[in-house]
Amino acid sequence: MVPDIILARRDAELSNLFEKEIGKTGNTTSFSQLTKTQAKNGHHLVIINTEGEWDREIKQVQKLQEEGQEFYTILAPAPLLKKTIKQIRDTASVLHAKAAQSKEGALEKANGHEPNLAELVEKKLAVFVKKVKNCEMKNLYGLLIQEFEKPLINLALKETEGNQIQAAQLLGMNRNTLRKKIKELKITVEKKKK
Repeated sequence: MVPDIILARRDAELSNLFEKEIGKTGNTTSFSQLTKTQAKNGHHLVIINTEGEWDREIKQVQKLQEEGQEFYTILAPAPLLKKTIKQIRDTASVLHAKAAQSKEGALEKANGHEPNLAELVEKKLAVFVKKVKNCEMKNLYGLLIQEFEKPLINLALKETEGNQIQAAQLLGMNRNTLRKKIKELKITVEKKKK
């Protein structure tokens, strides 16, 4: 597996902390072990401990950038890196998922497979659900329904040029329910000018 996090400078305590925390989402490796093949896969997170001399690491980062390799960099002193390890882990998870989605999308295009709506929604929700889980938030179902409802109603209203009766029919709901949702979600209804 390609590493998600590259520690540019090995600090024993920091390395151990990263190995313990990041083991849940991916691997850590030293910057010197980052091969061209691994770097070309992109979406890595390079972490540079800014305590002491770190010019060499910056030069390595610049060299990789010049070679057109894709990665994100965090520059911070060890105490800050230790305090924000959970956020760094979450970032690594998102980058890992993004890399997996990119590969999957490229394979689908190569195979001529167009994903259906359920596949598209599942792909987009995967990262979101992981973030919400890491935040220990509850009521994911209610939150997602609210997030989907507004754009769906907006699209139905655009398609029917602001005609609420037609939009309600398109959505398969009572027009009074639609009007209530428009008010609750603070949707601006623009009718087509004659």
